[in-house]
Amino acid sequence: MLITTLHIAPYSTTRWVVHTGTGKNVLINDSTYQLIQLLQEACSWEQAYAGFQEAFKVKLSFDEFNTLVTTKIGPLGLLTDVAESPSGMKDYLPMRFSLLRAELVTVMAAPLKILFFRNLFFVCFSLLLLYNLYFLFFVMKEWWALKGVNWWSFFALAGGAMILHEVGHIAAARKFGVKTGGIGIGFYFIMPVMYADISDIWSVSRWKRIIINCAGVYVELLLTAILGIYWWYSKNATVQLAFAVILIRTCMQLRPFFRSDGYWILSDLLQIPNLLPESRRLLKKIGEKKSLSGKWRYQWELSSKERWMLGYVISNTTAMVIYFLYVTAHYGVALLQFPAALLIFLKSALTSRFEWPGWQPGNVFIIIYYLVLIYYILKILKLLASRFLGKRAG
Repeated sequence: MLITTLHIAPYSTTRWVVHTGTGKNVLINDSTYQLIQLLQEACSWEQAYAGFQEAFKVKLSFDEFNTLVTTKIGPLGLLTDVAESPSGMKDYLPMRFSLLRAELVTVMAAPLKILFFRNLFFVCFSLLLLYNLYFLFFVMKEWWALKGVNWWSFFALAGGAMILHEVGHIAAARKFGVKTGGIGIGFYFIMPVMYADISDIWSVSRWKRIIINCAGVYVELLLTAILGIYWWYSKNATVQLAFAVILIRTCMQLRPFFRSDGYWILSDLLQIPNLLPESRRLLKKIGEKKSLSGKWRYQWELSSKERWMLGYVISNTTAMVIYFLYVTAHYGVALLQFPAALLIFLKSALTSRFEWPGWQPGNVFIIIYYLVLIYYILKILKLLASRFLGKRAG
């Protein structure tokens, strides 16, 4: 066999997802799929070459066939005699640590598997979301008032909700027969981010992937619904604050503009893997000039999928610009005070007082996401600067 052990699952009628034994997921077209099948069945390069000539009816020399295979399959890290170095794959959480092992998470997820049925899931999801939002905006009042809050209990509830979110992903994945790993924590700039190892998600259909990606938010909505009912009867300030903070953070998971649950859900709805990189490549394509009868013009001939991608990248950019300008204009003083306030909070945490002078909990979310956006903008500017300098040097 000329190719490493792998699993191939259909992604659409003309595309396939290759999952290798090393955990990589690669999207391929039908021709590449046929070529991989040939390499899997062949025992030698000569046999693969003969099979290729018969299947594709293309006249290539043996050396040209080798070049084709090396070009198409080599970068995917699938050939047995090619070192694994897949191009274009990035690790968006360079700092990551294992938190819960796969065996423990599997046990934790088992009771939740009953929650995930396709026929009822989206109805229940929508009703829970509407119920929680109604409760937050029309039933609770002044949830940001911090009087009487037991902070250790609050952080226990908030931290437990984050773990429950990831266990929800694992539970839904296992419900649909997806092999899963453990739960870990990483850092995107200054923001701690939990993640669940569901890298085999590509082995199931699109709607099952969407349910798996919604599952974390779904189980947290169940939790906040329970907290809301408990608060209604107890009027406990800690539970009230936990309800509001967990719900706001959960809803922010649905935003499609960063690599959160909403991003992966939208990617599957549009059937466009790597939505953000593909959208950026589309902008580059539009910006390329073509010569036509001595004149230069931008190419605007876009397919239906490309029009969706263009709409996404425009709305993505617009949302980030509006958020940046709004926070800069309305929270300028809070931005300047944030480092000192954070230092006071950390010092007070050592004495279990948890003081955040003059701040509401919602402001912390706003400032943190603003700083992440600044980091994101700086990365884009760095990329543009490197390309501009590279072109000038060339």
